[in-house]
Amino acid sequence: MLATRHPHLQHFVRRPVPQLRLTCREVFSPDENRCQYWVRRSDLTLDHVTPRHRGRPPTWESLTTACRTCNHGKGGRMPEGADMTLAKRPLRPSPHPADLFAVHLERCPFVVPFQVDRAAVRITRRSGPR
Repeated sequence: MLATRHPHLQHFVRRPVPQLRLTCREVFSPDENRCQYWVRRSDLTLDHVTPRHRGRPPTWESLTTACRTCNHGKGGRMPEGADMTLAKRPLRPSPHPADLFAVHLERCPFVVPFQVDRAAVRITRRSGPR
């Protein structure tokens, strides 16, 4: 029997996919710190797109950024009922590391010279012969 010189993987340990915590900062970042109804940048608050009293818990799909004027005007209604339209639909962020950590790296002054486009960081499968 031949002895191998290199160690082999005996078993694979599956790690859970990292997820972002639902915080104000994480909701404001994808919305570029803008109100999603008027697209302005002042006096921002969290808005429950589907109001909490309708039984929807706070999730990524039900929270967005709104200025105080829009949030107060919408009240406990759905955006359609308040005759308001969202600039973009709230979505759960991607669990890709480039998306998870790039938001925090943008705030670091020592990383600024090394910033790259997040879309360019994605790992893609090569096509053709290897």
